[in-house]
Amino acid sequence: MERVVVAPEELQEKIRAEAAKYPDECGDAYFGGVYWHEPDENGCNWSISTMRGRDWSGCLGRLAPFATRLRANFNIPNPQTTVIYRDCQLVVEAIPHKEGDTYEFVASWLIVKGAEARRFGSSLETYPNPGLALIAGEAKAAQDVDQGYKDGWLH
Repeated sequence: MERVVVAPEELQEKIRAEAAKYPDECGDAYFGGVYWHEPDENGCNWSISTMRGRDWSGCLGRLAPFATRLRANFNIPNPQTTVIYRDCQLVVEAIPHKEGDTYEFVASWLIVKGAEARRFGSSLETYPNPGLALIAGEAKAAQDVDQGYKDGWLH
């Protein structure tokens, strides 16, 4: 069965709504954001960033069958953006990087001009969420374009 692609916020809402059905186990549970990663061995491309609460393990146990169904039926879109800057197309992507038990994100970008890939770049820094990685990647890609015009590899 092919997975349906939905917004991460839709999955977060489904998880929170299911948790609300179990106030004893999940009453004080907090779920972090849903984030994208490369598909795992089952083909699912998302996970929940954090889960906190007094008895989060009890809540997790209660929600495990529901989460398994969600992971089998839904995927989320790859967080990327494309912008035009100085006649160049900047394709920016947030790449997840596992650091201990959490994920950080690295920005990568491709500069395209006249249907020709001109430069690829990647940040050395990591970011706590894909949104910040996309913002940083867009800024760094624009700096590369400016430098490319200055150095002459773009004209």
